[in-house]
Order: sequence, then C-alpha cells, then structure tokens
Amino acid sequence: MQTTNPDSFFQSDHDLAIKKARDLKKRLNKNAGDPFVLPSKVLAFEIVAKPKVPEQPDETFAYVAESGHVARKVNLTVCIFKIPYFFTFKFQTVGGIEQTKKVVSVFKGHTGPVTSVAILYDQQGNEEFIFTGSWDKTARKWDAKTRETTITFKGHTDFVKCLALYESFLFTGSSDSSIRQWNHKTGECLKIIKGHTRAVEDIIIHFPIVENMTDEEMQNQKPNLVSCSSDCSLRKWDIESGKQVGILEGHLTSVYAVREYDGSIWSASADNMVKRWDLETSTPDSSYDHPDFAKCLAVVMGTYLITGSRDENIRIWHISTEKCVGILEGHFGEISALHVVGDTLYSGSLDTTIRTWKIDETTIKELKTPEVLIPEVEVQVADSKVANAAGPSESLMTAEEEQELAELMDD
Repeated sequence: MQTTNPDSFFQSDHDLAIKKARDLKKRLNKNAGDPFVLPSKVLAFEIVAKPKVPEQPDETFAYVAESGHVARKVNLTVCIFKIPYFFTFKFQTVGGIEQTKKVVSVFKGHTGPVTSVAILYDQQGNEEFIFTGSWDKTARKWDAKTRETTITFKGHTDFVKCLALYESFLFTGSSDSSIRQWNHKTGECLKIIKGHTRAVEDIIIHFPIVENMTDEEMQNQKPNLVSCSSDCSLRKWDIESGKQVGILEGHLTSVYAVREYDGSIWSASADNMVKRWDLETSTPDSSYDHPDFAKCLAVVMGTYLITGSRDENIRIWHISTEKCVGILEGHFGEISALHVVGDTLYSGSLDTTIRTWKIDETTIKELKTPEVLIPEVEVQVADSKVANAAGPSESLMTAEEEQELAELMDD
C-alpha cells in the first residue's frame, strides 16, 4: 500500500519500520524511569548527590551536556514534602510521584553541541567550577554560581568530544585525533599528546591497582590517562610525560566509551561489544555482545555491568557469567550516558530525557528480558588495519562517525 504521509516520502521501509516500533515504545513506556524531559538531546551528564533533610532522599543534581549548545544543571530529586498538620507542598507530578525535578541553571556560550562535562569541587565538596567541551572546537571553564565563562580553552582544530580533570590539569580529547593537557587555572596548553589516528572519543584518569603497596606508596602513586578512539584502540599514557605506555587492541571499529572499576578497564564499541581488559596481558578477559552499537557503560557493586546501546535499550549483565539478566525499556533514542549512585541508575538519551531506575538486587531479579522492540540495524565494521593506517590529517569519517553526526544534527 502506498503511503500518503508526506513525511514518509523519502524514508526507506527500514526507516519506517524503526519509526513504527519507536512510536509503539513511546506509547507503552512513556513514563518508564520517571523521565525528565530536556529541550535538546542529552550527550553526556555528571551526577551530584548532596545530603538533604532528615527522612528524605539526598538531593540529586545533574550537569547535562546538550546538543542545543548549552550545559544545564537540573534537580532530579524525587520527594514528597509534608508539613504537619495540614499542608503538603506538591510539585510536578509524573506517574503519581510528586517531584521537585526542574532546571536550576543554564550555561550559555558555546556555539555548537556540548559533548562533555566535568565538575571541580571546592574543599567543602560543593561545585566550584564546571568544564565543558563542544563541537565549536573549544572547552570552557564556568563559575558554577555565576554561570560565567572564566576561561575558554582554544587550540583543537576539530570537535572537542571528551574531557577529564586531574589536580590542576584539564585533559581534552578531540576529533582532530589529539589530546591536549591544559593548566585549568591559567588556560595555558601544556602538552599535545598524539598517537591516535582518528577521533578521541573518551578519556579517563586511571589509578592502577598494585598488590602489596604501602599507604605511602598509594598516596604518592601517579595515575595514567586512558583514552579510546574511533581508530579501534584504547591507549594508556603517562600523565606526567604524555608518552604512550600501552595500547589495548581487540575492538573491530570505533570505541565510544572507556570506564574504570576497581582497577579494571572497560570499553564500549560500535562492534556491538563491551569488553573488560586484563592490563597485564593487554587483552580482553570478558566480552558482552549486543545486537547494536554499545555506547556507554557502568559497573555496579562489582557484580553487574550496565550498558546502553544504539538500539535504545539498557541491559544489565551478570559479570561472572557474561549473561544478560534484564533489559530496561523506556528510552526511544540512543542511550548516550549512564551513571550509578548507590542503588539508583540514571540514564541519558538522544530522546532528550534523563530517566531514573532502581537497580537493587530485588529489582534486578524481577527484571525480564523482553524482545528488542527496535529492529536491529546492520553494523558496518571498519577494517581495523585501514583505520590504524589512516594518518591524523585524514579527513574522512568512519561510517559510525557519519551516523553520529547525522543523528545529532537531526533536532
């Protein structure tokens, strides 16, 4: 039957099938995870949990990097306030739950999508400065209270896709294939770290666990910088010299995320795999296969792995068995970020929402593993040899990078 919908004239049957499945998911799971809806796509976020009042949950905030060229501080606290004897302060109601969820402040100044965010705390544990990276090729340092830009870090020649803080240093990773080390107090670029041959997708500060270390040795231990890239590799760098001290190879195409848990390194890739790496052998010792791109991950209690995928689902895996023990459905866009605080999971998505899920042992045991609603998308795996041979001046994007660009531009 020929469609009469003008919006469908230039869509393939596959695109229409995905749209139909997504519309069904919206209807079935509209309120799953108590969604907080933002004005534009959630590309990254960081969680801040603060003690609140007795007999109420901690107050929880998120600093969100959005495709709409801004970073935003939002209050994600879910709480019912009651005052004896007559009054109840009611706020936004979602699914019968009274909430204080609201936007607290907006950080404006970037001229492209904001890809990443990091927080610098003062000695009292309060947010002092916020750092963001953007498609406008810059990173910015913001005063958390005034929301004013205090430093703009300029030097990258392509998108800034990730950042990390350590002591007085800011590290930024870019689509120009380099990592830059800055003095975040002065804005001076101290070092340009090169080795990747394509976009640097994510970076973390990693403290290796060494057996039988004394307390003094642990206190004086210097971490490594670990990065991942669309050149298929993860690389370890000496944080003082900027020299490469290791490379982890095993993914078949773009590596989107790298995380650390209890000394171990984890990665998520467009080859549909999440891997845990044995750092002594530089090889993966565990692999978790998805039906579509694996985009982000978090580890809980050392027992469970939580992953977000382009297929719009969140999966919970038992680490020891490498088996999926449950799926959280609700998002109707790619899962872009995951964070765990206690027994609460926060998930962000290109569907413009942040959702909140309980993930204690009881809840996990009650989860089912339903069929994926969104049809699987064929993965185009880049030849790792070709990717690694591409020089830093190579301007061609991988298929995954082209798709990422198209999805973020589709606002």
